[in-house]
Amino acid sequence: MSWIPNAPNAGRLLNSLRSTNYDNYLAIADLVDNSGEAQASIIKIDVKTENKQVVFRIADNGTGMTRPQLLEALKLGSISERPETERLLSGLGKFGFGLKTATLAIGRRTTVFTRAGIGTPLLKGVNDLDEITRRNEFVTLIDEASAEEIEWFESVVGKSSGTIVAIDNCDNVQNSNTTQFTQLLARRLGRIYRHFLWAKKFEIIVNGTTVSPFDPLNWNGEKVTKWDDNELVIEIKDGDLVVKESVSIKIALLYKGYADKENDSSLTRDQGISLVRNNREVGHALTLGIYKKDAWTNYFRCEIRFSGKLDKYFGVSFTKNNDDRAINQSLLDQLSKYIKPQINSISKRLQRDVRVETPEEMKAVHELSEDLIFKKSAVLITPPVVKEKRSPKNGLNNTDKDKSDETGSPRTPGSKNQPGFLKKAHFEFAQLGADGQFYISEQRGQTTVVTWNTQHPFYALISNNITQDRLVNALDFLVYSLASAEMISFTSDDQIAILNNYKQIVSTNLRTLLS
Repeated sequence: MSWIPNAPNAGRLLNSLRSTNYDNYLAIADLVDNSGEAQASIIKIDVKTENKQVVFRIADNGTGMTRPQLLEALKLGSISERPETERLLSGLGKFGFGLKTATLAIGRRTTVFTRAGIGTPLLKGVNDLDEITRRNEFVTLIDEASAEEIEWFESVVGKSSGTIVAIDNCDNVQNSNTTQFTQLLARRLGRIYRHFLWAKKFEIIVNGTTVSPFDPLNWNGEKVTKWDDNELVIEIKDGDLVVKESVSIKIALLYKGYADKENDSSLTRDQGISLVRNNREVGHALTLGIYKKDAWTNYFRCEIRFSGKLDKYFGVSFTKNNDDRAINQSLLDQLSKYIKPQINSISKRLQRDVRVETPEEMKAVHELSEDLIFKKSAVLITPPVVKEKRSPKNGLNNTDKDKSDETGSPRTPGSKNQPGFLKKAHFEFAQLGADGQFYISEQRGQTTVVTWNTQHPFYALISNNITQDRLVNALDFLVYSLASAEMISFTSDDQIAILNNYKQIVSTNLRTLLS
């Protein structure tokens, strides 16, 4: 018996790699990784339309490549010349897939122009998906650049070393409006590489505009409480191996009114946990199953920084930003044990600080709404009662469990739906800011609790018409019905994130129209 070569079907494999949910922005970030690895100080990204097609050019003044290095770079699973230990501690690349999969995710033809230094030839390497599919084998074209291409390269990079990656035949562009695309690209790159930009490791320029670092924690800003900034030692038993590494954890509580600095959607868009690997963000606005996003955690931000030694346990893949990552359970338990109590404290503090007593003149009319809802509860479509799972007897941490307490903390997706329905309604009031959602909702026992935001202009319809019982009752019924619908229809973390963004947009438009 002997081993025989069994090469993959080249065309099918590459076309399959294009279907890995690898979005354009993350693909370009992987190309920026390559420039950073090449010790570039300036990285230029140009996105423009040529002959009615969007094209991409990513240029840097890094070390460039020799012919063997270029051929290796254009190969799937290329081998890095950097030692493995060095790449794990500080490298941006990992699997040797970045250049190929990143460019494939956007277009069908990739051309790499590169020069290793003054006096060396400008090389040109081409990967063409259509040619590979036609031949059904992995082929690459390597040649020296033409005089015209040399002139163009030197106008962009200069006469020293550097590389330009050109992506053409772009049939996978997510937004053909290059203005909108580059605005979002600049913001995302500013967030992903914030630590590099702060340290001035390199400069990123998108369509002629320098990218500014963006910190979702607003750590050095004015509207923030630096809640926690510490190292946590993680210990993971992996077979016979015991892995012991430190991670850096920062937790920030933004002040009310922070959204005014950027825009209203920044509250819900950036809420959550950022994962930062070797100073490069690889996960954004995550919950990791540690908590449930809601209005009380809109101002919560967390950053977990770790080295590439923990890649396996943080579920880092070749796309780096996989938000559906499979994190090692022991690691998740240790993170949850440290972070979850702090989230609960933040939530309780916010609820305590913003809740206000029901004004006496309004109490009667809202109680009337509650009574009318209760009387008709048997014929209403209402959410099921949620019963919490009991803690395991072995005491292991269940990161999906989040018990409700007397403050009315919302239930989590880990809860179990029981037959029955929420029979009661209760209306409360809180100062959630003029830029906040005009109402929020939660379950307490068998009661649907709706909290009106008294600082939102929509609530003025109630306060200015308190003598008109039917109008106030109708508005109560409206938000109660909306609350019931969202509790029934939105249960997972992803769905709740979409719901919060939806409600924020509705609240923003209402505020604009009523102001």
